Parts: sequence; structure tokens; C-alpha cells
Amino acid sequence: MKRMIKIVGISIAFALLLVVARPFTMDVAADTPANQFFEERKAQAMGNMNIFFGNLHSHTAYSDGTGTPEQAFNWARDTAGYDFYAITDHAEAITEEEWIDTGERADQANQDGQFVAIRGFEWSSSTYGHINVFNTSNYTGASETRSLISFYRWLDQNYGYAQFNHP
Repeated sequence: MKRMIKIVGISIAFALLLVVARPFTMDVAADTPANQFFEERKAQAMGNMNIFFGNLHSHTAYSDGTGTPEQAFNWARDTAGYDFYAITDHAEAITEEEWIDTGERADQANQDGQFVAIRGFEWSSSTYGHINVFNTSNYTGASETRSLISFYRWLDQNYGYAQFNHP
């Protein structure tokens, strides 16, 4: 009996999902009243803001990813259609030459008003976790800045911005 109730409950939930999801999966022409209604409501909700798509946490073969920075930026811009893309290779794995190259490739990949290529790095501590850093001219690894306090001081002194990634 419990199994039958569970099956009926799942069936009802699935049917409701189909009914609720259907309006959102229909193709709506740009000039239909439904699309105009949606665009008007979106404009009201967003005001002067925009929605941008991208990735702030990626790696190349310079650390534990694949490909070169140039290939990664080109893929993000030309294939994925991202508005922005950050390469944040692990600081503990990259060399000074790779850091410079990533910055040069980011500068080359930028397209004003179309695509923002960002060079950053990932500070990777087995104790405190992994943190991406942006807006710095150099980088530091967990072997140089071992505690969060020393890392935060470095971040402040180098005018960096940071985001926690994962443990």
C-alpha cells in the first residue's frame, strides 16, 4: 500500500511538473504578446542592470587544467559565448613566465563592450581552502602566505579582490 501511494504521489508530481514547465519550454516568437509581456516585466525588474554570463574559476595546463590561456579565452568568447572569463590557475603551480603570459593573453582576448578576459590566481591552502584572487599585478601561494591573516594582508597591500571557491 505504501508503495502504491508513493507511485501515485510521484506520478502526480511529475504531471504537475509537466503542466507548470510547459509554458516556459514553448518557443515564443519575439513579436508575440507573451514575449512582449515578458520583456516589459524583465525591464521593470532589471532597471538599468544587465545579465552577463561567464566563469570566474577556471584552469589551464599551467596548473591542473588543459590547453593554453589563449585557447581558453578564445573558447570562452567564441564557442561558449561568455561575456567574461577568468583564468585562475593555482598559484602554487605556475611560474612567473606563465603568470605574465596569462596576463598578456587576457589583454589580447579582451573586446571592449563584448568580452572581458580576466587574469587571476587561485590561492590553495589545504587548511583554509581555495580562494580566487583578481586585480593584482603579482601573485602569492599558500607556501608564502601560510595563514589567512598573512594572505589577507597580502591581498590588502596588493589591492586584490577575492572569492572563496571551495574547501
